[in-house]
Amino acid sequence: MAGTQDLELLKTRKLRGAGAAPPPRATGNNKRYLILTYAAEFDRVHYPLPLLFEEVPDADALQRTIRRLREELDATKGMGYGTVLKGGPDPSDLRRLREENMDLKVSEISLTLSFIVALRKLDRQLVRRRRCMYEPGAAGDARCIRARNECRRSCNG
Repeated sequence: MAGTQDLELLKTRKLRGAGAAPPPRATGNNKRYLILTYAAEFDRVHYPLPLLFEEVPDADALQRTIRRLREELDATKGMGYGTVLKGGPDPSDLRRLREENMDLKVSEISLTLSFIVALRKLDRQLVRRRRCMYEPGAAGDARCIRARNECRRSCNG
């Protein structure tokens, strides 16, 4: 939980990293914020969530809220990344999505291998045609004559 000054301090740190001057300080503000921090691989984003101000907070109510939030957090820890707090993902959907993901990976590998085989075949044909076109002794070879004729037909036709 943070106050307005704490929130301003977070903003100042962020702006200081960007080379900007710090913002002016606010004084006498009773606002309170819950800072939700999302940390990804290369990013860290702070989301200030405003809380309702209570002049005299009830300690029992606050402890019940803290306990409830901790229980919710504990319940969601085992659910995986990106799930909704209540309910969670349907296991049959997860199974179906995992199978679909595996099928797509296999398909991608198969397509990649087919592409590599086709590239190698084209490369061999290109090497053969170059040899027929530019090597002095290959001019009379029957394969070279066919390759030159195919090349002339594809270039002219």
